[in-house]
Amino acid sequence: MGKKNGSKKIDFDRIQLRRQRRITGGVASHEHPAWSPDGRHLAFYAGVYGALDIVVVDRRGRFAAVVADGPGNKTQAAWHPDGKRIAFRWQPANDKPWDIFEVDVLGGPATAKKLLGDGKHSFKHPAYSPDGRFVAYFSDEGSPRNFHLFLLDTTSGTRRQLTFDANRNDCHPSWSPDGVEITFHAYEGVEDATESNVYTLMIDSGQVEKVSPGGHLDKHPFFIDGRFLVFHREDPEGDRGIVLHDRVTGRSKVLTDLDENCKHPHPFVTRGRNVRLAFATKERSSELEGEDKRYDIVTARIDGLRVAKRRRVKPAGVEEAARGDADEATAPPPAPPLPRQSAPRVP
Repeated sequence: MGKKNGSKKIDFDRIQLRRQRRITGGVASHEHPAWSPDGRHLAFYAGVYGALDIVVVDRRGRFAAVVADGPGNKTQAAWHPDGKRIAFRWQPANDKPWDIFEVDVLGGPATAKKLLGDGKHSFKHPAYSPDGRFVAYFSDEGSPRNFHLFLLDTTSGTRRQLTFDANRNDCHPSWSPDGVEITFHAYEGVEDATESNVYTLMIDSGQVEKVSPGGHLDKHPFFIDGRFLVFHREDPEGDRGIVLHDRVTGRSKVLTDLDENCKHPHPFVTRGRNVRLAFATKERSSELEGEDKRYDIVTARIDGLRVAKRRRVKPAGVEEAARGDADEATAPPPAPPLPRQSAPRVP
């Protein structure tokens, strides 16, 4: 198991979300936010199913730029550690398999290139390793309708399978900050699962450890540091809430009520070692009377949680950049606007 950082002085009972701010709005849903490596921007998908695009905004929701558009669904954005590229999954039509693409953030849709895809199997949820060399993802390649985790070496192009349990569907990998572990959620049972749990996987040894207690639909986990994980929990009625889990004590804390319907949490650790969170929620949307509620992106601070110092893994050839920190007294200036794109669409 990787190193579990964290201060013994943390009062788990006093941890709560503060400074919640909705940064999106409009006629479409906005889901699955991802902080850029410096914390100055967020990527997420927006639209309706069948026409979902990847959008990037600054951390206050301004200067929107569409970086992946065109027909079909583009979702599950993941930033490269250099902050210049985003990987995402793309489905050309609602009945087609998913592929994984990568796009240059400033170059826009015309720069999109396929990383994985064969037209027969689905390749989903890319996640770059902290050094940028590997992409973790999940796929049913070699086991139709049964999903496992895989690793793509972007240098050599080789791939290897990481999980093999035929009685689970393993999904949504994300890396620990030191690149030693991956966390993921797994549906227990190949079809019609009524339970999903959060797991961790040691990359070198392949050791898998179950994190969540069972009896729930726990999904979409991310490491905050080596000690804390954040994910969302879904009840049988489909309501969702954000959960913080302490791997040292085994305690979990629901940060948002399930009836607030919050999902897809993504953490960012500031220079001051405070934790910002972005997530999608229906609680703060602003529909007209009679309209269905939409998901919007909210940012917040996890008050009472200050993580331990850690050594950051820096991509080769990338200079250390200033990390945004809205929690500090002197926050960095707003990021410059990203150029709006009118380039050719993803093929």
